[in-house]
Amino acid sequence: MQLLLDTHVLLWSLAGDERLGERAADIIEDGRNVVYVSAASIWEISIKRSIGKLRLPGDVLAEVDAASFTRLAISFEHADAVASLPDLHADPFDRMLIAQASTDRLVLMTHDPLVLQYGVDTFEVGVSTLWVASEYSTCSVDALPSGSRTSSASNGSLGCSDIHPG
Repeated sequence: MQLLLDTHVLLWSLAGDERLGERAADIIEDGRNVVYVSAASIWEISIKRSIGKLRLPGDVLAEVDAASFTRLAISFEHADAVASLPDLHADPFDRMLIAQASTDRLVLMTHDPLVLQYGVDTFEVGVSTLWVASEYSTCSVDALPSGSRTSSASNGSLGCSDIHPG
């Protein structure tokens, strides 16, 4: 599965924060999944650090690379896709992440209820449910036995068989 981490999910993952949830952490750490971190998240973190709203020890870029996350640049197509998004969320960083997930067909891992309202594939962190926007179907990651790669709950283009829990 190809995942895009929302900024707070990135921070929780790097910090080992329990708010991430065990299943989300397992999915992020599973080497069969490709985990992307957007330049928009690094930009957001940098702005918040520079104005004193976020204190982080160490170098975020080095930690992203050490975690073997894949860097995702902001393309012209990503920027253009923001214009077609419904006006549900005012945060420009989240809107960019949604546009990137939509354009590149990535599953956006988030805990933000506003992000979950968009028609993109999302994994709601802390709930362990994958929302497949294309078919409005769900599958419970917790229902998958350890090491399992399939489930009868899938009926969309991205289904439970695409999830690789630890």
